[in-house]
Amino acid sequence: MALLEDFAIRIRTGDRAAEEEFVRAFEPRVRALARFRMRDSESARDVTQEVLMAALQAMRNGAVHEPERLAAFVHGIARNLINHYFRSRDPLPAREPLESDLVWRPEDRDRRDLVAREIEALDALDRRILLMTLVDGSKPGEIAAQLGLSGDVVRQRKVRATRRIAARLSQMGAGKPQATGDGYS
Repeated sequence: MALLEDFAIRIRTGDRAAEEEFVRAFEPRVRALARFRMRDSESARDVTQEVLMAALQAMRNGAVHEPERLAAFVHGIARNLINHYFRSRDPLPAREPLESDLVWRPEDRDRRDLVAREIEALDALDRRILLMTLVDGSKPGEIAAQLGLSGDVVRQRKVRATRRIAARLSQMGAGKPQATGDGYS
């Protein structure tokens, strides 16, 4: 078997024998991954064919920029197509009605005002991340790109801000927040 790096180069130059070698080398691996994840032999066979065709097309077009990472490239295509298979089977998550204790009523004004105050008390960056998430519906990756941060930093700050507010709300008790000594009194 040729080195993995050679597949991309040989296939890009139109070597049909390299394409056959590539398929023989990767088909069992991709099929095993698909069967394991999908638990359906027929669908796994179809996805395996799609993965191999997508990888071959990418190599033919010169889209494989790091030939030494060909195995990871093929695995990424497989992962994406398998995930697409699951999303296409159940495109919308099951919808459940909100429990009555989760719906805000007019008498919840004090609690809503407390939440607004707690959000205002957050660090400016945390507040912006939380509002972009809750009001704009932005995903962490989108927020990260807009703010020049990494997605992990955005997720971490959002979780910490949410926990901080939740802790303050749980201290509210009978409607009055209690001092915690953490600067959020």
